[in-house]
Amino acid sequence: LGGAGGLLRGLCAGRGIDASCLMGETSGYVVDPRSAASVLSVLSTLLAVPVDVTQLNDRAAEMEKAIEGLIENERMQKEEELSYIG
Repeated sequence: LGGAGGLLRGLCAGRGIDASCLMGETSGYVVDPRSAASVLSVLSTLLAVPVDVTQLNDRAAEMEKAIEGLIENERMQKEEELSYIG
């Protein structure tokens, strides 16, 4: 385990503190509320503590729509560059 999760676990182990790290998969390029919701859902199940992830899922849907728009704009720009003869 690397990154901040590995560092925190290592620091805890050196101090005799039990620790674990739950991580969600992301693209690494943007904040990923869907991944956060997944991790919270697992944690909620493990701890038997209900957590409402509705707002995270709503935000994830908004971000996915925005990213789709960015991808479409980039595709259109590339098509324009390829079709320009000057």
